Amino acid sequence: MQACSGAAVRGSVQQPIWTKGSNFIPKGSSVVGFPQHVKVNSMKACRCSCIEGGLVTGRPPSSVFVPEIGGNGSNFVDHGLSEADPEVRSIIDKEKERQFKSLELIASENFTSRAVMEAVGSCLTNKYSEGLPGKRYYGGNEYIDELETLCQQRALEAFQVDGKKWGVDVQPLSCSPANFEVYTAILKPHDRLMIADAVGAFLMMDMAHISGLVAASVVANPFEYCDIVTTATHKSLRGPRGGLIFFKKDTVLGVDLESAINNAVFPGIQGPPR
Repeated sequence: MQACSGAAVRGSVQQPIWTKGSNFIPKGSSVVGFPQHVKVNSMKACRCSCIEGGLVTGRPPSSVFVPEIGGNGSNFVDHGLSEADPEVRSIIDKEKERQFKSLELIASENFTSRAVMEAVGSCLTNKYSEGLPGKRYYGGNEYIDELETLCQQRALEAFQVDGKKWGVDVQPLSCSPANFEVYTAILKPHDRLMIADAVGAFLMMDMAHISGLVAASVVANPFEYCDIVTTATHKSLRGPRGGLIFFKKDTVLGVDLESAINNAVFPGIQGPPR
């Protein structure tokens, strides 16, 4: 492996010597993407020479060795769970065996697929993505935006809902916070929960336990009657743990449900989606 060697730092910064394979950015390098997410062609791990001096801390000069990333003797080896925490790995294995040998009759539980677990355990968990698609607070969310938009489209398609009449917020962490976020969006202090057109009420349904049956069109469709519909995604839908809030796009009782619910989800109740 080729490496780069840094010049000694003694009270001032000298120009480092760049060689092929450096994962620093020499003058004239090809840089792709946003400034905070730089990709340099032909990047390789880099071993730096000793750096003498205290640029940041202001302490007296001392030798600092930056170890090579990867390879033998590295301090940056990314161990799997079995090596990093065998105790937790053992507990997970026992739970997996229990699920395999047990008969589950709890309506709020289901066995999700390997594909779902791969997605949940992917690099997506590393990204901080506050806000809505196209309206994030941090950079580097272009693929998160793409994924959330796809999730919204699929949620509408799953229940055969007209996207021109209905919208959906896919960020709730489960159905319970989804319901609370709806209450936060449309209720004022001392308002009551009831279904009652005569007094000008909103009609909302929590279909979490039967949403799979609704999607399969074997029970009545709540979208024909309701203003708001909530559900979990991990029960009869057999998806990842999360929640959905469907809302009519037209103003209902003078309330813009789309903006009210989206704002109640974030920043009102929860942080970024996971």
